[in-house]
Amino acid sequence: MALEIPVAEGGVTDVVATALLSRARTRLLQRVASAEPGLAQIWFRASVLERYRGTPGFQLVRTNTVGRVRGADWRLDFGISGETPGQEPDVLVHICARDLGERIPEGERAHWISHAVTLPASVNFLAMQSTRGACIDDGDLRSW
Repeated sequence: MALEIPVAEGGVTDVVATALLSRARTRLLQRVASAEPGLAQIWFRASVLERYRGTPGFQLVRTNTVGRVRGADWRLDFGISGETPGQEPDVLVHICARDLGERIPEGERAHWISHAVTLPASVNFLAMQSTRGACIDDGDLRSW
């Protein structure tokens, strides 16, 4: 079921849409924190989909806010964000982390990962997470 809300900047519908989005994000984060980490979202540049556009055996469809790519033996639903009517699109698509490993075939994963968008991160923290027990010495320990 899709919820379509026309958003007029600064209008009442803008406030309602923002509130609904905030509630949806909160519910999703609560589920991620309650042992459903596969629901965490991963964002990709929309150019990841170009590989499938017009390719025999693939179907690519969308509405204003969600889409689907379907191959001969796999299907992936995705969200669409970052599109502003009347402006040059800076579109991102997003999927559940679980779907990256379960729905996208192994042979397609490197393609998707190459289009991933990430927020700035601490390289040392990521190293600590990927190699448990890693010793990081990047300065003196101090209070925050």
